[in-house]
Amino acid sequence: METGSVSDIFEIDPKVESVNAAAGEELQVPEPKESQPSAPSLPFCDRCHNLVNHHHAQPIPYPPISFIRDIMEESPWDDNHVYHILDAADFPLSLVRNIYRDLDVQHQRSPNRRSKTVKFSGGRKMANLHFVITRADLLGGLKEHVDGMMDYMTQVLRDEFHRNGDRIRLGNVHMVSSYRGWWTKEVKENIWKQGGGVWMVGKANVGKSSLISSVFPKSPYSARQLREKTNSSHISDSLNMANTGLLPPVQEQYDFPVLPIVSALPGTTASPIRIPFGQRKGEIIDLPGLYRGGLEEYVKDEHKLQLIMTKRPKPERLTVKPGQSILLGGLVRITPVDFQDVLLVSPFVSLKPHVTSTEKAIEMLSGLRTTPYPEIGTEGAAQSVASAGVFELEYDVTEKVRMG
Repeated sequence: METGSVSDIFEIDPKVESVNAAAGEELQVPEPKESQPSAPSLPFCDRCHNLVNHHHAQPIPYPPISFIRDIMEESPWDDNHVYHILDAADFPLSLVRNIYRDLDVQHQRSPNRRSKTVKFSGGRKMANLHFVITRADLLGGLKEHVDGMMDYMTQVLRDEFHRNGDRIRLGNVHMVSSYRGWWTKEVKENIWKQGGGVWMVGKANVGKSSLISSVFPKSPYSARQLREKTNSSHISDSLNMANTGLLPPVQEQYDFPVLPIVSALPGTTASPIRIPFGQRKGEIIDLPGLYRGGLEEYVKDEHKLQLIMTKRPKPERLTVKPGQSILLGGLVRITPVDFQDVLLVSPFVSLKPHVTSTEKAIEMLSGLRTTPYPEIGTEGAAQSVASAGVFELEYDVTEKVRMG
């Protein structure tokens, strides 16, 4: 059977045909591009369905840090990297201060440049520790403003780990914004370059799953090319052989893998999720969040999303006069002690602020008086309210602005 030109099959505008004929070329039908394989759609369990569609789910028990260590001990990789995820919204409260002691990671190095960079424990190379501060866009509206805070954030981390932070070196600190794409490219390149086991460790709701969606490294080869290079229909079979129970099987590699569910509710990740990348180059393991504490257990389920700061707030400037207090969400009371001046307060929180007399504030907090906004606390939350202590104001922001 003879094949004709495209003009013999389809009707083509004479002007177009004359132009191509003058150029000595024949119109060609472009060949369809080979579609890249994507992961098959997986059925949702009831909990995941409620998380995605209804923004609520049954709470799960938070694992202890020892459970995370037991999982990491089953790693099939010789090189392991722990990415400790912190939240810029309450930095450094989401820091796991004993992470060097509780996890088998390389210890902090002293300023002595001759100190060893690689150490072993039990005949195995200890994992490297990286710090990633997420949601950095909450700290400033421009990337340049937040970038200028990097030295300060690093110094705060040093001080948290050691009373004299100048005596230790603290590298591998990153500050990113998955929402705006700030500095995520650098973290992605580091993960691809290092390979091995990449463990995402952090407290609940610090943004681990959202970070993985932004920094997951895509292989330069397609999943089909990877299978041809390894002569295997399942690229991750050798990794599954290392599974002994706590560490679940790794999923098959796809160009577009199934990434963890991103939800503002705490405790979204119930068990480790293993996502391979590259030609058996490495995998990212999303681990369940550790206990974070706070007001979550005293807030009704329908109002728990108010506790999560998802975008940079525009705080309202409030005036607190002598004899007054400020309430945050009807759960937190801030009262100046022996203060005769007027305070200018800009609450940089997601809870609704309210200024009233200290007497009324005490009654509202104890449940004897209704608040001017909907109650978000659970029944019995008022009985759990106690003083957190007296804190001295160390910085006079007004004076700093005046001098600047």
